[in-house]
Amino acid sequence: MKKTHNGYSNPNRLKCLWCALYVLAALTLGSHKAVAQGWEIYFGGNKEDIGQSVIQAKDLGYVLTGFSESFGNDNDLDIYVVRTDVDGTEVWSNIYDDGFAEHGYDLIETIDAGFLVVGDIKPTPSSNSDVYLLKINAAGQKLWAKQYGGDSTDVGLRIIPTSAGGGYLIVGKTNSQGAGQEDVLLVKIDNNGNQVWLKAHGTAGNDEGRSVVQLDDGYLITGTAENPDNG
Repeated sequence: MKKTHNGYSNPNRLKCLWCALYVLAALTLGSHKAVAQGWEIYFGGNKEDIGQSVIQAKDLGYVLTGFSESFGNDNDLDIYVVRTDVDGTEVWSNIYDDGFAEHGYDLIETIDAGFLVVGDIKPTPSSNSDVYLLKINAAGQKLWAKQYGGDSTDVGLRIIPTSAGGGYLIVGKTNSQGAGQEDVLLVKIDNNGNQVWLKAHGTAGNDEGRSVVQLDDGYLITGTAENPDNG
């Protein structure tokens, strides 16, 4: 069964989200013969729309984030969030535009049934990117947004809740901090998005954090690291 959004069925459009939805549908509903083959759903418009992350919400529906050029008024990329039911039917979708360009790379559900979306924002065409954190409620309405970083490029790629004292940890990459070229960025925030601390770790080359889990005595981060001595 193929479902389309806004009449578009281009398989190149939001294909990352399609892959994630297909897998989640198979895992969640795979025991039912009617959906044993999963389903395909496309979201987006007639310009560039890219999916980056999908989660299953507590009500068993799905929430997707990425970025879109199709629905804004300024011909740039904006954060794109789509909420669906358990069958992948769209409940709502929104774009969020606070600057020249914004990207959503990851999201999590919060205890108040809202969502936190992390990514980056470029306030003007000539400015560098900052880490961007967006809080929305269950209906997709923007509640607040925060920015983190320094004088150069900073990007948030992953966010997780933290057990010690609550709050969240953002992982990504930075050119503003650290001793190398591009380093792994860690930003600890409280439940309201206020920065608690910001740290950078890395080699003399280019490094970035792509994923993180909390351990009993700290955090385990995975990503990429470049050794300049080895090319």
